[in-house]
Amino acid sequence: MRIDKLTLKNFRGYKETQKFEIGGEHALISGGNGAGKSSALEAIEFILTGKIDRLHGSGTQGIRAKEHLPHRDASPRDVQASVGFQTGNDIKVTASRRFTDQTVDINPTSPPAEFNDVKRLVEHGLHKLTRSDMIELVVSTPTDRGSLIDELLNLEGVDNRRKQLRRLRNQHYISNIKRIQRSIEEQEELLRETLEISEVEDSKLRDAVNRARATLGGDAIDSLGDWESLDFRRDLAGPEAQEISAFQREDVKNQLRRQGKWFDQTETDLISELEELETARRELAAQEARVNTDVLSVLERGQGVIDNETDACPLCGTNWDSEELIAVVERRQQQFEEIADQRQSLHSTGESVLSTIQSYLSRSEVLLAVLGGEIDVGEDESLRAYMNALGEIQKVVEMIRQEESQEVPDLRELTGELPSERASRASEQLRSKVEDQPAKSEMERAWEVLSTAESRLSQIAKLQSELEVKQGAKKVCTAARDELVQARTEVLEDRYSSVESTFKKYYESTNPDEADVNVQMEQTNAGVKFRIGFFDDELHPPHAMHSEGHQDMMGICLFLALSKELSEHQDRFVLLDDVVMSIDGDHREEIAKLFQGTISDEFQFIITTHDEIWEEQLRRLGVIPLENQYRVDWSRENGTVVRN
Repeated sequence: MRIDKLTLKNFRGYKETQKFEIGGEHALISGGNGAGKSSALEAIEFILTGKIDRLHGSGTQGIRAKEHLPHRDASPRDVQASVGFQTGNDIKVTASRRFTDQTVDINPTSPPAEFNDVKRLVEHGLHKLTRSDMIELVVSTPTDRGSLIDELLNLEGVDNRRKQLRRLRNQHYISNIKRIQRSIEEQEELLRETLEISEVEDSKLRDAVNRARATLGGDAIDSLGDWESLDFRRDLAGPEAQEISAFQREDVKNQLRRQGKWFDQTETDLISELEELETARRELAAQEARVNTDVLSVLERGQGVIDNETDACPLCGTNWDSEELIAVVERRQQQFEEIADQRQSLHSTGESVLSTIQSYLSRSEVLLAVLGGEIDVGEDESLRAYMNALGEIQKVVEMIRQEESQEVPDLRELTGELPSERASRASEQLRSKVEDQPAKSEMERAWEVLSTAESRLSQIAKLQSELEVKQGAKKVCTAARDELVQARTEVLEDRYSSVESTFKKYYESTNPDEADVNVQMEQTNAGVKFRIGFFDDELHPPHAMHSEGHQDMMGICLFLALSKELSEHQDRFVLLDDVVMSIDGDHREEIAKLFQGTISDEFQFIITTHDEIWEEQLRRLGVIPLENQYRVDWSRENGTVVRN
């Protein structure tokens, strides 16, 4: 899809209606600084997105679109901008917008697929190349270049799905798996205590069950059978007296003793741990706010290029004593290592706290289920209110451990709201009921062993089934993520190979003295590494051996090579906003020849410049049709005026 015409009125410096009748061919917009060249290109972004990205974000404090996008002599409602496109099917599409419109007006209302492709490019700012874009592509860190290339190749959605699968695996399945495993451990411990066995395995369980059956006059069993449908009391008929109160059960007694220890000491230790966790979280957040963690990859890269002979910062060029520069970089690196250690400590403390809370909640759920109708309503409500409050604390700790971005409540405030006194009093009342119970007979004890073994083993079997489901889901989630990463890597390898080949063709065309240049784009864990040869086969970072002008040529060639991989709609426009400032005359002429060649069948170039030499070269070589050579001038009275 190519640009056919652009019409502006009361947009930025454009006051009266001005038109660029381009007709799908290359175009040149020349003029001095502030004449309105870049504004013409920004108008396309405004029409399709409703904003100009340059007027938003960091460093734009005090800029208000309502005040600074319309012409200064016009009202926002007077802004008019429209752009017409030509498609490969000879369908013409017009998009227009007023400043006060919330949506873009598109005609026809159901445009071809090429239009949606263009709209996506513009929304990502990928329709236009500036010098800052070239620097980002060529000499940025692998991480930044990888992010930009992901945008160019429309892989953001794939990467987002990969991250979603990872979060789903970590936050949902792994957390649930740990919760279920803790519950199984709790059930097994209760079972060991009741049956007085050292471990939960078939032979020891069978022996304990058979001892109890013998006491009740029953025959021994050869195997336990299916844990989900156990009946150890089959063929045993006992008197009604054998149906004892839950308060006489050994597992209930043990649970209530643990409840007492919890409120006497464990809760105090837990609250202390929670306060330490909150303090550590705040300290880590404050330290991360002071240190920009985004520069870590830059530091790591910097350590690889700085040695005892380095006398200037490779990033900004500031002169340094080599030893002092090394010390500064190492000190910064140490700060990041300390942050990493703090984060690891935070995760470990969080894991410990979660284990303690989950243990209490699992035991308490079991206890209340066993007591059933024998517990008073007030006691049940007091313990459940406490469990709910503790569950909320558990959720917050999980958020901290997972480093979730939303605002996290203060743990100290939550612990202060725990209804501990009510719950402790209810626990004491339950323990007193145990003490009032008569002692069990040997047969009652044997009956309890069998009923407890049935219920505990059945519950363990259900938990293990649930665990298998969650573990299976985790495997699927992990496999899906790995497949996605592998597929993404394979796609990138193929595309990088194509990009390398196209870049090589473009770059060698603009640099005839560098024949058969060696180029490599490589996917790494940090992002995308870009290396290029310098009159040899050895690969170097672009800024290691090449001049600033050569780097700018690399940026142009790399951008165009990537653009070819952008989508199936290859014929598209590219806006080049003053991109040859640091390139010498001879090499500019080679770039003009490139634009004039077969590449013009794939791209429509709309070029802005204030440089008369570059302007003359484009004219002389016939890159720009005569009717598409525009000159813009600005005056206070008339605003920007377009001439050709």
